Amino acid sequence: MLYEADEEGKYKLTGPEYSAVLTMMCAVDTMISEASRLEERIKLLPYGWRDYKMIIKRLGQLSEDILATVPIKRLRTIREELKNMEIRATLKGVTGDKGSGVVCVNTDELMAVIDEIVSMRCLLCEKRGKDIKRCKYLHIIEDCLGYAHDPREDPKDGSCQFAGRITLAEG
Repeated sequence: MLYEADEEGKYKLTGPEYSAVLTMMCAVDTMISEASRLEERIKLLPYGWRDYKMIIKRLGQLSEDILATVPIKRLRTIREELKNMEIRATLKGVTGDKGSGVVCVNTDELMAVIDEIVSMRCLLCEKRGKDIKRCKYLHIIEDCLGYAHDPREDPKDGSCQFAGRITLAEG
């Protein structure tokens, strides 16, 4: 529902509109700031990098066009709030369907369990090369985290990047 236009042809924002505009603008900023992290992967796709840049440009233009309909007073507030906003991806509080083989747990608790594995199994580990690829604890950790470790972070001596650690966070 749009309010009536003011004397300058601008429309006040409703609460849900205000939230959506902030989210949209924050999404544009996030896409720009995260582009370098995804660039290599996106460039694997035909026209992927071009499309990514085009989406950023079009969404940015759409944001500007929407803001052109907002009263000046509200624009100042939006500008200030955007300085302190960020978008976070969070998993909704689900426990997984029976039989799905997936269970969602609190991240802090999961990290505590992983740190326990690392401190007990990785601290004194001396595995190298193929032995690392067969390490069941490394596979458990990677399966729990949902992402693979970065091989560029592997030690030069051929050991596992978790060897000698007592927590996953240190490095």
